[in-house]
Amino acid sequence: MGGAVISAWEFAKGVVTSSVNYIIDKINSVINAINSVARVGASFGLSVPTLPSIPRLANGGIVKARPGGMLATIGEGGQDEAVIPLDRMKDFGGGGKGITINFS
Repeated sequence: MGGAVISAWEFAKGVVTSSVNYIIDKINSVINAINSVARVGASFGLSVPTLPSIPRLANGGIVKARPGGMLATIGEGGQDEAVIPLDRMKDFGGGGKGITINFS
């Protein structure tokens, strides 16, 4: 029964996170449109401020290695975060292969 409650909770959190991120994406689309108009105004010498985008809610996850790395926004989820190569997890109590990482 406890597993079912946890699964239902995780599902509900996922639905809420996805819904909020969807709304954030739509608001950011409007912000991007406004900023496009501001850039056009700037091309005519007008000093028009631009609006910042709203960051999406943090999900956690695995960052795949790629040439040149990746830019990331971290620490935005309201709590401390660890960013560490997976092969170094053993230094922090993980075991390399077969690691279980729980995101909340």
